[in-house]
Amino acid sequence: MMIELRNDFEYDWCVSALNGVKSELAGLKGTEWLFCAQKTDDLLEACIRFLKYADQRLDLGLRMEILVGAEAYDDAVKAFPFAAVRNIDEQESSLQADYCVYWGYSQTTESCRTVDELDHASRRMGKFWAQIALPRHRAMCISGAGVYNPYKYPVMAAEEEFQKHSDDPERIFARRAEQLTACSGCQCVVLRPGIILAAGLRMDSPVADLLDKLVRQEEIGAVSARTKYSLVYITDFLTAWIRTAVSPRANGAYNVSDSDESVSLLRICELYMEASAESRQIDMKLETSADTFNYALDGSKLKTLGWQRTVDLKTMIAMEIGFRSGKGNRMRFPDNYRGKQAAMQNCLFGILCQIDRICAKHDIQYFLAGGTLLGAARHQGFIPWDDDLDVMMLRKDYERFLKVVRDELPEQMFLQTPATDPGNHYLISKIRLNNTVFSSEYLLRFPQLHNGIFVDVIAQDYTANSKLGQKLHLKLSLLARGLVFKKWSGGSATAVGRKYAIFDLVKKLASFKTLEWFQNKVLTMFNGMPGRKYLYDSMGINLAKGAYPAQWLSGQTKIRFNGGEFPAPVEYDQYLKYLYGEYMQPAPVTQRTSSHTVPWVDLGPYAEDPDGVQAALSGEGTDCTHA
Repeated sequence: MMIELRNDFEYDWCVSALNGVKSELAGLKGTEWLFCAQKTDDLLEACIRFLKYADQRLDLGLRMEILVGAEAYDDAVKAFPFAAVRNIDEQESSLQADYCVYWGYSQTTESCRTVDELDHASRRMGKFWAQIALPRHRAMCISGAGVYNPYKYPVMAAEEEFQKHSDDPERIFARRAEQLTACSGCQCVVLRPGIILAAGLRMDSPVADLLDKLVRQEEIGAVSARTKYSLVYITDFLTAWIRTAVSPRANGAYNVSDSDESVSLLRICELYMEASAESRQIDMKLETSADTFNYALDGSKLKTLGWQRTVDLKTMIAMEIGFRSGKGNRMRFPDNYRGKQAAMQNCLFGILCQIDRICAKHDIQYFLAGGTLLGAARHQGFIPWDDDLDVMMLRKDYERFLKVVRDELPEQMFLQTPATDPGNHYLISKIRLNNTVFSSEYLLRFPQLHNGIFVDVIAQDYTANSKLGQKLHLKLSLLARGLVFKKWSGGSATAVGRKYAIFDLVKKLASFKTLEWFQNKVLTMFNGMPGRKYLYDSMGINLAKGAYPAQWLSGQTKIRFNGGEFPAPVEYDQYLKYLYGEYMQPAPVTQRTSSHTVPWVDLGPYAEDPDGVQAALSGEGTDCTHA
């Protein structure tokens, strides 16, 4: 039975997690999984649905069985129609599986409030392990931070700390679950996640309760700045689960947490205000009690298996706000460039209007390119979270454009090439907006260069017709481009390998003028040859994708962008599939981030009136009917 992802959030964490552990999942092909849970909950359902999604995407041939108590049987049958669901109280025969997973996570918070409930749960847990044969690969227990006693010290608990005797039934149960798993007779892994945040799911925690109150604008009450909680997003929990399942080195308990994601409730309030972009007063008071209890976890041990968190704290909170406020499918991260992204896109569009005017006047053929073309095809405008704009031309049109553009640009704009801005060695030409700043970490090293908001203008060159010729041309192009950039950045080719030391000598002895001449000769070496059938992205970031048919760019068609129509390649569908695959499916929400890391953004005169950017950039005679 096929599984359909239910919403944008589930798509986000399923696809993101699958991409993060695709090679590990391939090692699970043909395996059998046996789960036991006292009851079903959102996290159990999320994990099993993810495993099923990975199964059908990667054709893994997984088999899953689920053991639950009688009170949870009907819910489990509805939740998991693709798996065999059994009532643990009626199961008599021995069961076998490659991976046996005991689900103790939710039980540590709800199921064991009394000694009687604890005894009942423990007997059922013991029955589960008695009824299964030795797991062929691994026994696993999904536990939680409830195994630790709250501690008063400003530290993070490692796996063997803060576990002295406790009379709390919840902690007793959590420890028994781990101990019984460890006694299963095979290699055992116990996962102890911090508070799991998962947009689209409802899981109780102090952080979830606080976020609900913030979104509903309810009275918060007292919050502590000293008590710390460890947070982890569902995507990163899923990758930790799969990584520990397949790693031959995984054994024992692992905290699923990142040290950077341990925060107080007061900090959660601050992050909420930053992410929601709301101007309102939060009704709360600061907890001043000296009794501080920490629940922060040290996840250093898990990182020894190669696990890294991919969703940071700000993104977690933004996702949760989007979900809890009902705006998830339209969600953008409001702190992109500190609220300036819409104005930046208006500036970029103003530059595009000028490029379009100049190309129309001089009969120069150009196309929307890269993410800009993708945005036009999928969103009829900018990709909402994007921060740049690209156009491309065949080399002959590119050379003609460079000859006329400086005389045609309005005074607010500047053509940046190595010839017009000494010290600049970017291969790509840029149209920059004067009196603005959009500076990357790298360009901060060159304050004398024009660092304004820009549109990239990229040439496309011909390459060989044969596969071998294309491969050699690609390698030579990478070498030529690398020599210029390594000389500019001060990087060493020997960092790749000592056999490349000769290239360090070449870039040291040759001038920029010589290296850039060589670079241009290499990129254009097939231009003008008769019968050329293939192009490649000689100047851009898609160079490594190799050649594509020249006929895709043999003419123009119009495509909607930002309220108007602009030129696209006549076969833009094929071109976008070559770049992005199934391009109409948006990226997972947590990956909808800007394409540049830019520490310094200054919109100058265009910051105060973002909607008036077009008027400010429209020179006399400019046809902005596209806008």
